Amino acid sequence: MLPGGVLGRKQLTKLKIYVGSNHPHTAQNLKIIELGKLNNKNIVRS
Repeated sequence: MLPGGVLGRKQLTKLKIYVGSNHPHTAQNLKIIELGKLNNKNIVRS
């Protein structure tokens, strides 16, 4: 969770989210997190 105020807004300006495995930050190791495997509550049920 982010703080609700000046600090939270400043942190959101630095947040970067990329779709897929292509990103310009090659020095960083990408981790793919599958939420469905972590907790049964995260499974989409129809």
